[in-house]
Amino acid sequence: MPKIFQNIDKKTILGTLLVFIGTLFGTTGQTFIKISSSQINPIHAIFWRSISGFIILFFIYIKNRPIKGFNLDIIKGKNNLKWYILRGLISTLSALTLFVAIAKADISEIGTLSNINPIFTVFIAYFLLNEKLSTKIVLTTFLGITGVFLIRNPFVIGFETAHLLVLFSASLIAFDLVLLRKLNILNFHYILIIAIMLITGFIFTLPIVLSEIADYTPYYFILIFSAGTFDLITQIFFTKAARYISSGSISMIALISVFEFMIWGSLIFNELVTNINIMGGLLIIISAGSIIYLKNKDKKRIKGAD
Repeated sequence: MPKIFQNIDKKTILGTLLVFIGTLFGTTGQTFIKISSSQINPIHAIFWRSISGFIILFFIYIKNRPIKGFNLDIIKGKNNLKWYILRGLISTLSALTLFVAIAKADISEIGTLSNINPIFTVFIAYFLLNEKLSTKIVLTTFLGITGVFLIRNPFVIGFETAHLLVLFSASLIAFDLVLLRKLNILNFHYILIIAIMLITGFIFTLPIVLSEIADYTPYYFILIFSAGTFDLITQIFFTKAARYISSGSISMIALISVFEFMIWGSLIFNELVTNINIMGGLLIIISAGSIIYLKNKDKKRIKGAD
């Protein structure tokens, strides 16, 4: 077995698989948002994410109770509630800005730009979680960002409203991933983490949905409900992955969604995929694998030193 694979443990593999599956649900859901945006405000997806989320989490709780580590009293703990609320607000705002951007521009273009978040994640994790920021990791991170730029350079595209929104969303996604890591470090159960996010999104979007529900038809309702549900499933997979791999690794692995957005854009919206796009995507894959390897190697070295 090659040495690079010998240094990857089962937890890293499990975390990676969770992120891969999560990104597939996420890009599919965002494709539904793009299709339905001609009829329904994309913000509605956040509302239906909350509704389907309450249902899914209820059945998870009923099926698995008593759930180890699930304790509502932890919310009452000193300084705990603020982390839940902050994470809920950031997650809702990042989804809102991303969904609106998707509705206003090509999905391959917006999906690609949303993946610029790793450069934010690495540095936010460095300041908030004291995660190591070695020269190799920084250079490898920029390799991934170079790949994103090859696919769609934001400075060449211009700074229209949709592009500004997605860049803002990317920075929020990065902060959200770091918060996930912090909440898991504090042993907050993932059901509690997601539940607060759903409550926040529900309260924020309920007035909008009630005022615009007349725009619904059965077809578009199915699309927007599915979009919200798929986005929630992505959140569940990412939240669980944060127990096994770092926030930086989650962000880098999620860059595979660039290829997924290309596929959806080409198949459904007839968007063009060039050789430069493919080259950029390959750089992203190489970068993601390198980040996982370097972080896992550092963990083993530190554990060995102890």
